[in-house]
Amino acid sequence: MRKNFILCVLITLALILIFQSQVILSSNQNNDEKTISFYIFSNAGDDYIDQKNYKEAIKAFEIVIQEDPEDPYAYLRIGYCKGNLGLYRGN
Repeated sequence: MRKNFILCVLITLALILIFQSQVILSSNQNNDEKTISFYIFSNAGDDYIDQKNYKEAIKAFEIVIQEDPEDPYAYLRIGYCKGNLGLYRGN
């Protein structure tokens, strides 16, 4: 009886893991199209920031935002660049 219970628990856990991995894979398929340019421009923007070339970094992160308008990192980095260029609004 105990062996049957353990077997049922293991099968249930295996099915849960399979289902969760399928959900993760299906959500990642939607992002495959933007992945290459998204990461290229995000990395380029970071490189420009390292070189203190803030105007080019802003351009790169604007492209990242075109790829994913909900990416918070790109907005944060643009704000950082604009702050370093003195392009912010005072109260």
